[in-house]
Amino acid sequence: MEQQLYQLETDPALKRLVARLDLVEFSDMEEDIRSCGGEKGVKVWGRTILVDHEYYEYCHRESIPFCLVSISLDSYQEAVAWICKNQLLRKSLTEEMRKYLIGKRSLAERTIGLVQMRKLGESAAGQEHPVMKLAKHNVSRTHVRERIGAEYSLAYMTVRKYESYTLALDMVRTHSPEFVDEHLAGKLKLSFEKVYKLASLPPDAASSECLRLMTEPQEAGQWSVKSRCGAKEGSAGTVATVSIKDMPAYDPDAEIVSLSLTIPSWVSSIIRVRGTSNMEEISTEARDRLKKELTGLKSTVDKMLYALRGNPNERV
Repeated sequence: MEQQLYQLETDPALKRLVARLDLVEFSDMEEDIRSCGGEKGVKVWGRTILVDHEYYEYCHRESIPFCLVSISLDSYQEAVAWICKNQLLRKSLTEEMRKYLIGKRSLAERTIGLVQMRKLGESAAGQEHPVMKLAKHNVSRTHVRERIGAEYSLAYMTVRKYESYTLALDMVRTHSPEFVDEHLAGKLKLSFEKVYKLASLPPDAASSECLRLMTEPQEAGQWSVKSRCGAKEGSAGTVATVSIKDMPAYDPDAEIVSLSLTIPSWVSSIIRVRGTSNMEEISTEARDRLKKELTGLKSTVDKMLYALRGNPNERV
């Protein structure tokens, strides 16, 4: 493709999935541009930069023409999954960012699979043929987590835990973006449990707690993963090495916490659609389809509330 100073777009949410280059990576990038110009190019989805933000900025700053490398993607979630997979090849990622990207990729690929299965189901007119059975298997939570876990030498349970961790951090980001950026950069090493607690706090309390943890680094360090402090008593200054491949202990709350962190986004979407859509203009087909899904959701919620009763005689 022709080299020129293209004017491209940046999606803030996609850009947050890309860790900044470290000194070695940035030096290598500069050397490559000085030697070859902009022939390596900037990877884009349409006119949106996917991963080469610093390459793009450097070329514009130095007025060096560059080419575009177009990546074919069908949806926003495919862009998320592609970026996560691309970034996870980097050796310079912090452990926090690595866990976050694995969780983000797993969630995105599950969403992609569900959309594809829905389209296949519509084209099959409800017939349960072998292709549909295979599709259901391929998009199941278990299959996606096992496949991604195998790719990164992780257990299924670990990928599930990283999904909850990702959802929690995304929730905390709505209250304190700077806090999440510092945490993913490795400056604040907090345990999963602490991140979950922050995500469950009311907005004002979450913002205050994040600010406190950023301004009190010593105390923030006390929330680091427990296994990091697993050295034997009497061996001061010795920290146990933790491998990302270690399988965590079974957490009976993991799925419940993950669901609790996901539901607010559903509520937000419903409120947004209700406020922005003209109900008089929507088609009967769209209206009936949403009513059917909401009725099913209400029934599922009622069943879950019944299952969560602490007291068998408690009214739901």
